[in-house]
Order: sequence, then C-alpha cells, then structure tokens
Amino acid sequence: MRRLAAATEQLYLAALYLFIIAPLIVVAATSINTATSFPAPFEGLTFKWYRAIFAHSEFIHAARTSALVGTISAALGTVAAFLAAYALRRRGKRENVLLNAALVSPILVPQVVISLAMLQFAALFQLSGGLPSLIGVHTVYALPFALRLIMVGLVRFDFQS
Repeated sequence: MRRLAAATEQLYLAALYLFIIAPLIVVAATSINTATSFPAPFEGLTFKWYRAIFAHSEFIHAARTSALVGTISAALGTVAAFLAAYALRRRGKRENVLLNAALVSPILVPQVVISLAMLQFAALFQLSGGLPSLIGVHTVYALPFALRLIMVGLVRFDFQS
C-alpha cells in the first residue's frame, strides 16, 4: 500500500512539473523555428529572432534597467524586511500584530492597484517617474515577501536569553 501511495505521489509530482514546464518548452521550441506563423509545424532551426531582439539598443537598455531595478529593490527590500522582522520577532508583543499586518498588506493588494496608487502618490507630490521612483515601488512590493521568509527563519531563534 505504501508503494502505491509513493508511486501515486511521484506520478502527481511529475504531472505537476510537466504542467508547469510544458508551456516553457513550447515557447522555446517555437522561438527557434524558421516558420513565420503560429501554430506551424517545425520547419528548421534558426536564431534570427534572438539576433533581431539583441540588435535593438532599446531592448538592451530596457534589460539593463530592469536588472538594475530588480537588483537594487531586492537588496533594499531584503535589508528593510530583515530589520522589520528582527524588531517584530525580538519584541514579540501584541502591538506587533498591527505593524505586521501593515507590512504584509501589499501582498493582498493586486499589483495594478498598487501601481496606480504609487503613480497617484508620485503625481500628488510632484515626484518624477524616474529610476528612484521605480526602485521605491518595487522595494515596497518586494518587502512583504522577504519579510515573510525572514520571519519564518527567525522563529528558530530565542531572543529572550
């Protein structure tokens, strides 16, 4: 009976992985196909679409900007989340529930709503929509995810001694 359960679990896990990875495989296979329409049978191997993308300086600039914003906002969000999690965990009092809820609330709000609210906030205070604003918005959105992970890790520590 245990072997049947283990086999069922393995089969379920394999089906889940296939469900997640299959679209990626289809997109990757289609992107190197010489056919110019979709869906089309596989006609040949080409990398012209990738060469065309990397030939555009706008794409390269956008990719660099995205990498920069992602790296800086992840670092800032992680540092801020660690400091908040450490303070929340060390104190361990009831008033932390409200602060914890406020810090985790961006997870509950859809990204579109957060984006529009941040845009209105920036317009209200006449802030430019430049790189610092973009990093700030991404940091605010990344902070609750890092906070949850760090708080789970800090549960193992005893701060009373």
